[in-house]
Amino acid sequence: GATLVMKCADEFGDMGLVGFVHARVDGEMAQIEDFVLSCRVMGRGFEQNLKAAMNADLKARGVKELKAEYLPSGKNEAAKNLYALEERL
Repeated sequence: GATLVMKCADEFGDMGLVGFVHARVDGEMAQIEDFVLSCRVMGRGFEQNLKAAMNADLKARGVKELKAEYLPSGKNEAAKNLYALEERL
């Protein structure tokens, strides 16, 4: 699998660990299993940066197809469109 964590800081101080993403990798295909982001940084571009870093990591591993499943929970509406159901890397 592939796992990335995101830490960040700004002019006001260190926010610490704010994001985590994990994908199961099977040859040229990967499946996002977890994508977690602190509400402190949502909507500030951090989710796009974490997604881009994971996509680059997977592409470097030879992954060509990425899948993700959105399971609505009432608390994760902001993540609904982060990953299309399938992406080409």
